[in-house]
Amino acid sequence: MELSTALLLGILLLALLWKKLSRPKDFPPGPLALPVLGNILQLDFSNPLKNLREFSKVYGPVYSIYLGFTPAVVIREFKDLKEVLVNKGIDFADRPKNRTLEAICDNRDTLVDPHFVIENAVSNIICSTVFGRRYGYDDTTFRDILNVIHEHMKMVTGFWCQLYNAFGFVKHLPLPHQKIFRNFKTVYAFLGKVVEEHRRTRVPGEARDYIDCYLEELDMEHEDGHKSNFDAENLFTCVADLFIAGTETTSTSLEWGLLYMMTYPNIQEKCREEIDKIRGDRDHLDYDDRVKMPYTQAVLQEIHRFASVVSLGIAHAPIKDVQLNGYSIPKGTLIITDLSSTHYDEKYWKYPNEFNPENFLNEDGELVKVEYFLPFSAGPRVCPGENLARMELFLFFTTLMRHFEFHWPDPKSPPDITPVFGITQKPKPFKMRLVPRTSN
Repeated sequence: MELSTALLLGILLLALLWKKLSRPKDFPPGPLALPVLGNILQLDFSNPLKNLREFSKVYGPVYSIYLGFTPAVVIREFKDLKEVLVNKGIDFADRPKNRTLEAICDNRDTLVDPHFVIENAVSNIICSTVFGRRYGYDDTTFRDILNVIHEHMKMVTGFWCQLYNAFGFVKHLPLPHQKIFRNFKTVYAFLGKVVEEHRRTRVPGEARDYIDCYLEELDMEHEDGHKSNFDAENLFTCVADLFIAGTETTSTSLEWGLLYMMTYPNIQEKCREEIDKIRGDRDHLDYDDRVKMPYTQAVLQEIHRFASVVSLGIAHAPIKDVQLNGYSIPKGTLIITDLSSTHYDEKYWKYPNEFNPENFLNEDGELVKVEYFLPFSAGPRVCPGENLARMELFLFFTTLMRHFEFHWPDPKSPPDITPVFGITQKPKPFKMRLVPRTSN
């Protein structure tokens, strides 16, 4: 009797697992999913882009995988990415359920590690706008916060985080995903102090920054019944998003730029010649000068394309049941937009697998707009900080190029441009030799 009961329970469990991992009718095809684990063991979470590319060769540009019991639809190739992000951008404008997020609710010939200096400088732009203050390069507390953010951007795409998203019951187990929660508490405590300080010190009608403007909007709602979509919780979310995203992506792009300039010194020199020509005898370039600098703009866009810093974008989810490529995708399904797939597609680029600014220049050396270039995603969910990011990258890059030459320390061993995968694809830590320019 006990044996028969166990067999019955086993059969019922297998049937339940089979149903859970069986693709619904008209759902995109994909690799066979293992019971409980789905396709997790088939993905290399240190860099899953190669796995996603191999799957698409078998199942096409729109296919599905299972992360545990969670189905995800992967979108590759420009036509289908445009359909999801632009043509049906509103339909796919939601974000999928994510248990992790929910639970967290200068000397010559000196070798220099540019990471923290660049990250601090870039972060101070967004801090000035949002917080109304800057942080010194010797501020150890701020440096610790930036290190936590960097660690977080890598961990949230790793195996342990995905395991937690797939199986919520592991939340309280002493596994590595607990580090993500601790990191969030650290960053949120830092931001909480900033917001609280603004509440104490602000003067109504004299907004100093983004936080003050937001708090004034809250006052309007409380005092005269003015209706708005602003609330205290959303303030905190917005501040965190602006601070984290505004720091990590642009500083990473700039680091890639320096690494590519050392890897391709001829491109570095040609770019510097254009910068010097347009600058003339002025101390610095203005952002408006970029329209006269097609080669420099092509270099900056090639940095975005070749590095594909946010290679998988930010996950989407349909707000309703949607048809795509003849497949039926239910409301709330995790949608992974592989933006890097279009950046290396041989159909669209002259030099898809090498760093070459000619990808963005015509035969006359003029900058051309390329439809398949999606560094900031596209459609209703396009990155809201795109214009600021482009401006920052141009001004930081041209200023550094004006003042320094960048050299790889060991000419016999070329730079390693293999990315470290995460929400942002970062270069491996490196040091460089800065040579101040004598004629500025």
